[in-house]
Amino acid sequence: MTEPESATLRASWPQRIFAALFYTGLCGVLWPVRKRLKGPLLEWHLRQSMAVQAILFCLIAIVIVFAVAVSYTLVFFRQWHESHTPEFYAIFILRKLFICWLVFWIYAAAHTFFSSTYPVPILHRIAKRDRILTATSLITFILIGLIGTGWGVSRYGARLMRSDDTPGAAYILYDDMGQYPRWLFELGFYPLAKAATEHYGEDSVVLLKLSKPHIRTALRHGEFIFIGSHGVANRLLVPGGVFKAEDVNPSRNNPDLQYIYMTGCDQKSTWEAAFAPAEVESFDRLTAVLEHIWWMWVTGPEKVRSLK
Repeated sequence: MTEPESATLRASWPQRIFAALFYTGLCGVLWPVRKRLKGPLLEWHLRQSMAVQAILFCLIAIVIVFAVAVSYTLVFFRQWHESHTPEFYAIFILRKLFICWLVFWIYAAAHTFFSSTYPVPILHRIAKRDRILTATSLITFILIGLIGTGWGVSRYGARLMRSDDTPGAAYILYDDMGQYPRWLFELGFYPLAKAATEHYGEDSVVLLKLSKPHIRTALRHGEFIFIGSHGVANRLLVPGGVFKAEDVNPSRNNPDLQYIYMTGCDQKSTWEAAFAPAEVESFDRLTAVLEHIWWMWVTGPEKVRSLK
């Protein structure tokens, strides 16, 4: 592609607005039909917006790499992790990178309203690489597919997991920290809920927010329990306080309870005794969110199916 000369064109306002929409993510969808876009303003800003999007995808990849690296140090190098707090430096670096990306995004998008084809530094080099832009478009379509699939799975998961007071066989308790929507957990716990529904039957799975009353309800009626909470010093952190082993009613009288999975850190010794004779999977170390996601999607469903 020949790089356009720096110019201010006499483009119509509908064209300018349409070009600005490229920077909202629309560019990845329009890239396969780029030859149908007429005029230097649309042609150049489609490419430049694709370059902006390519950099964004690179930043997302860096976030994933940082998350895996920080999780690895948290699990296997606890002492080093606690003394160096790598997540602080990761967040600091990523914040700076995203601020830089935002500046480029605003600067490039603003040119559309001035009907300008002025090449933005750095972006114009990427904008000339068709292979990079085509790969960016492909990633865009993959992400759209994943988002659509995720939405459908979360809606189906919502049908498998209820939140009423009727006793169930499988209880999933989650901490939304007062900010995360329920549909996010319906998506995340879908494999567990599906396996539990197949194992225990329809309407057997109960998805509840983490709280002391809900923990007691799960212990009273459940056969399988997932407790998604943070932990410290052999205590579960619940909204408004902590839940200790002493809070477990020794006369709960639930012989059907078979298995409990706990995500909290440093919990193993205390809860195995408190929940006996049920099998308890807990941790005597720091735990990472990624390993719990792996358990929920890969290991956990098979575990549920193996219960009596």
